[in-house]
Amino acid sequence: VLRRGLALADVHAESIVTGVGPWPCGYSLPQLTEASQNVDCIMAFGFAGGLDPSLKAGDLVAATRIHEESGPPIQCDREMLDVVETVASELGCRLLPEYKSRWPVCTPSDKRDLFDRTGASFVTMEDYYFAKEASRLGVPFISVRAIVDSADQHVPPPVADIGDVSHARQAVSGLAYAVTHPWHVPALMALGAGASRAAGALERFLKTYLSMMTQTTPGRKDVALGRL
Repeated sequence: VLRRGLALADVHAESIVTGVGPWPCGYSLPQLTEASQNVDCIMAFGFAGGLDPSLKAGDLVAATRIHEESGPPIQCDREMLDVVETVASELGCRLLPEYKSRWPVCTPSDKRDLFDRTGASFVTMEDYYFAKEASRLGVPFISVRAIVDSADQHVPPPVADIGDVSHARQAVSGLAYAVTHPWHVPALMALGAGASRAAGALERFLKTYLSMMTQTTPGRKDVALGRL
């Protein structure tokens, strides 16, 4: 998605592949710090889980602020959000509060509890770390995500535990799990379809956002993209 989107825009980007979850994310922070010396803004870009029942797979969301259990909320950059609001008129990207969880939020009951307790509309496991580092560095930050699993969907264990596993091992693990747990196959298929819709939505957003950003802020053509 990043390669195709950036190929169509006159924008230099440092692309950092962070992985899923707080531990892989922590390993990538030094790369983010180094990249920040050559960029004007940082965008976290990837998938998320829905907490708000109105969000469906493939919906685009941008974080207005990011909460976590043990730290104060971090506000995302208003200027970047203004550009996203313009993009939203075409692509339907909603500006909503986000929650950063240390663990996968897998069951509908856990999602409902987190939504009621925090007021956050979607959840990731990485963005708070990026936002905190960007704030320390004085670099504008935003997170744009696409929903893969809605609030009423169950996330089976092979999907929840992909953080430190290669793509090949993910495929083998998922196939083995499907064979031994056939009753979860519909949930796995639904998540696969949701991931496909989410990837398509992210690609459309990236093309539109980068094009609009270079038009509305002519001097800002450098961006660090955290691919999650």
